[in-house]
Amino acid sequence: MKLYPVVLMGIFLIQYGEDIMATTGEKPGKGAYYCEKCGQRVDLDDHTDTLPPCPKCAHTKYKKGR
Repeated sequence: MKLYPVVLMGIFLIQYGEDIMATTGEKPGKGAYYCEKCGQRVDLDDHTDTLPPCPKCAHTKYKKGR
């Protein structure tokens, strides 16, 4: 699997093929993010919003929705 570094709004994310990963505390931009562990959806409404820990399982890694 190839890793592709991506910079979005000044935050370094890692893109795995087509999946963009983000972590709690980052400001990855507007959109839907899905918990890597349980699939819970978290919506960010503004580019200044910070990703929280997952409200369902407290996991800290997300995949960006399409």
